[in-house]
Amino acid sequence: MYTVSADGAIRLSLAELRMAPWVHLESGLDGQMHAGGQAATAASQAAITGFTEWVSEGDAPRLSMGWDWEVVHVRGETLIRRIGLPYSNLRVVDAERRELDFEKSLALQADCIDALCWQEVVRREIGLR
Repeated sequence: MYTVSADGAIRLSLAELRMAPWVHLESGLDGQMHAGGQAATAASQAAITGFTEWVSEGDAPRLSMGWDWEVVHVRGETLIRRIGLPYSNLRVVDAERRELDFEKSLALQADCIDALCWQEVVRREIGLR
């Protein structure tokens, strides 16, 4: 079982992270931006980007992970994919409950996100057909 530490972080094993019952909390669109992160102009092609936040259902304390995403077109198909690492106060620990390196912890969280079926939920939330 996991608890909130004095520093605000929730430390949990990879197995606990994978077993958490993740549910959608919120998703939204970013402003008109292009891939370089600068405001789009009339002469540039604007990318569709946004964010999503997911929480664990029924756990106390509730776990939370958020991440950014973008819409891409691949071989005539419109897809939504995660960009960058997630943001959260979760810290993955090893079998001895020692905290993993911060970047490694985020990478493991990203792997868990990639195993979720989140894209269709976001697609519906933002009204993308």
